[in-house]
Amino acid sequence: MRRWLNQNPVAASVLILGFIIFWVVVLVVRMNSDDGERALAPVEFYFYDIETGELFAGPSNVSGPIDAPSGEGNGYKAYVFTCGDCNDETQRKVYWIEKPMSFEEDEEPPDEGEVYFWVRTPDMPKDDWVRSDSPRGEAIFRLAEAPCPEKKQRLNHCFPPRRYLDD
Repeated sequence: MRRWLNQNPVAASVLILGFIIFWVVVLVVRMNSDDGERALAPVEFYFYDIETGELFAGPSNVSGPIDAPSGEGNGYKAYVFTCGDCNDETQRKVYWIEKPMSFEEDEEPPDEGEVYFWVRTPDMPKDDWVRSDSPRGEAIFRLAEAPCPEKKQRLNHCFPPRRYLDD
């Protein structure tokens, strides 16, 4: 083989170039083909409209407040669970709502790596937020750790249904 390549450099170059062109064409066709798969949008979180009590989908990378159907800054990240099917809105329940904690200049922020939020349940008064690391905050979190009464299983954490980017 080596001898043939040495004796026929033009033919060898044509073969190698043809091989490269073939694979480039295969890759381009493969990348541009519509094979029926659609790209999924990023996972979203439920948000709670503090004015109406309604849930709506929002970006997972923010805690809130975000704009809600009822107005600017009325949406807070909601933690929604169910013992049944997350797609059945009659079975879903908001266990707590969170908003980021801000610190005044005279307050000491948490140690690095520690994150605290203000939390409350939907049935608490609108302005009654508690620290996530307080006994009341920890009691709120424990509500979602209780097993489902009928099935003796843990609650399912619900997220809005996934959608496609082209929807």
